[in-house]
Amino acid sequence: MPIDKDEDEIKSYNDIASHFGKDWPYMTQIRDTKAAKPIVNGKPVTCISSYAYLDLGRDERVQEAAIAAARQYSTGNHGPRMLCGNLEILEELEVVIGKFFKRDAALVFSSGYLACMSALAGIGRKNDLLLMDKLSHASLKAGSKLCGAQTHYFKHNDFADAERIIL
Repeated sequence: MPIDKDEDEIKSYNDIASHFGKDWPYMTQIRDTKAAKPIVNGKPVTCISSYAYLDLGRDERVQEAAIAAARQYSTGNHGPRMLCGNLEILEELEVVIGKFFKRDAALVFSSGYLACMSALAGIGRKNDLLLMDKLSHASLKAGSKLCGAQTHYFKHNDFADAERIIL
């Protein structure tokens, strides 16, 4: 599928969704997620794509720990930590993770998007140059805006174009 010269993520998404039509593979309803084979479109399937990388969501120990934490802490502070405060349990988790990886500290994020955005926002500075692929994930683009660095985009996977921007 060709990519237009000034195409953005929204146009790309809409083009692809339109191309797939009723066979669009995203936002599929899933039932019985606790089962070894959840039900997708009425059929039991083996999940081979998930953000639950260690598949701990079905582990009884993890479920019981989550229930106990919800009883102790309710369901959280429902806002960003910066504004609503840090839950004690998250700070304790960060200490454990830091020690596990033999680091001075660790920081836990609620999503990969926030982790990528925050990492770039925390590293980049006003006078820095960020050189990014035009189709970089939206989280990286948001991070580049937050840090205030000068951001230039090169054509997708075109390192000659990246070199042209640098020179």
